[in-house]
Amino acid sequence: MGVDIDLLVKRYMAIRHSTLGMYNEIDRAIYYLSDLTGEQILWKAWRISSGYRHDIALPWDRRINNYRISPTGVIAFSTDMDGDERWSIYTYHENRLELVSGEDGSINNLGEWSPSGRFLSYSSNSRNGVDFDIYVYDFVKRSKSFLYKGDGIVNPSRWVNDDLLLAIKMNTYQDTDIIMINRRDGSEVNLTKHEGEAVNRSPIPIDEKHFLYITNNGEEFTGIAIYDLEKNSWKYLVKERWDVEDLDYRDGRIVYSVNEDGESVLKLFSFEKREPIEILRPGGVIDNIDFTREGVVLSINSPKHGPEIFITDLSGFLERVTYTPKIGVSEESFVSPKIFRYRSFDGLELSGLFYKPLRSFKEPPPAVLYLHGGPESQERVSFNRVHQVLLSLGIAIIAPNYRGSSGYGKSFIHLDDVDKRIATVYDS
Repeated sequence: MGVDIDLLVKRYMAIRHSTLGMYNEIDRAIYYLSDLTGEQILWKAWRISSGYRHDIALPWDRRINNYRISPTGVIAFSTDMDGDERWSIYTYHENRLELVSGEDGSINNLGEWSPSGRFLSYSSNSRNGVDFDIYVYDFVKRSKSFLYKGDGIVNPSRWVNDDLLLAIKMNTYQDTDIIMINRRDGSEVNLTKHEGEAVNRSPIPIDEKHFLYITNNGEEFTGIAIYDLEKNSWKYLVKERWDVEDLDYRDGRIVYSVNEDGESVLKLFSFEKREPIEILRPGGVIDNIDFTREGVVLSINSPKHGPEIFITDLSGFLERVTYTPKIGVSEESFVSPKIFRYRSFDGLELSGLFYKPLRSFKEPPPAVLYLHGGPESQERVSFNRVHQVLLSLGIAIIAPNYRGSSGYGKSFIHLDDVDKRIATVYDS
C-alpha cells in the first residue's frame, strides 16, 4: 500500500507546540504559550493528584508572542493581527483587558515589570517607524510616559529597582551593550563599554548593587559575569568551552544552559560552592528558564517530542507538564540526530547533525542535505517538521554547521565574512 504523501505532510504540519513556560507565584500555576486552538495564546496548568489540569489563561484569540506576569498577578502580553508582526501590548487583570500601546501600525516590544509591579517597560518604533524608543507604563495611573530616545534597536530588560531600568542596546548582531536608565530623569549610563566586538545581554539583578549577565567580552564564548554597580566593575563567574545561552537566579544559585555543539546542557552554579554542576541533558534545546520556589520551569524543544514544558527539582529528574497533541503522529516515530565531525577542503574541522531514518526502503538510505539559514545561525538539536516528514519516508537528513555558523566562538562566526563566503559552499 502506497503512502498518501499529502495526508502525511498535513499531519506533521498540524503538530502543535507549547513554549515559554513561567511560574506564577500568585495562583501557583505554570503559564505557557500554545497553539492548541490553532492560534498561539496563553494557557496555564495547575498541579493535581494525577498530573496537571490545563485551561486557557485569558479571553484572547489573536496570536500572542510574549508575556510577563507582575509580582501582583497582572498579565502583560504582546499580540499581532493576522501574523503581521506589528506587536501591540495589553494588560489583563481581574477580567479586564486594557491596551497599553499599539494597534496603530507600530511595533511594540514587551519589556519587564518593575519589582513593585507598578511599572511596565516596553520599546516602540511609533515615533518614526524605524528607531525604537523606551516607554514606561504606570499600571496604577493607567498612563504611559516616554523614557529614552533610541537610535536603532534598544530593548528594555530587568529593573534594578522601581527607578533604575536595564536595557540592551544593539550595535550589531554580535555586539551589544547594557545601559542603565533612570526612570525619574531619563539619564543613561553605558555599563558595558568595551573595545572590539562583544555581546552583553540578559541582565538579572540579584540585589540593588549587583546584576548577573551573559557576555563574551575578551573571550571566544559567552559566559556569566557579575556587575558591581557601586564600583562600576565586573568579573566573570562562569566560563565554559561553549556558549552560555540562558540563565536565571534564585537564593544564591544560578541555573543556566550551555549550547554544547547544538544541544543544551542544564547546569547549576552556587555562590557558596563556586563550581558548576551539570544537572541534565534534555536531548534538545532549552528555550527558556524560570527558576521558581517550586522548581525550575523549562521550555524544551527536542526532536523527541517537539516544543514542550517541563519542570525539574535540580536533582536530574525531569517532569513533563504539557503533552501537546500530535494527531495521527506518534512521538515514538520521531528521530533524534547524531553529531558528526568532518574536515573541510582546507582542513578546518566542522560538525553537523545526521538523522538516520528508523526504516528505509534501501541501504544506505537516500539523503537530503539541509543548510540552515542566517545570518549567524546554527543547526540545533530541535524539532523540525520537514525533517521528520522526510525521515518517516525513509530519507536521511545531513545538516552541517559550516563556517560562519554561530555557537562555535567569535572567530568561527566571521570565517564566512565578505569574500570568504565561497568557502562556506565548499564546506557543504
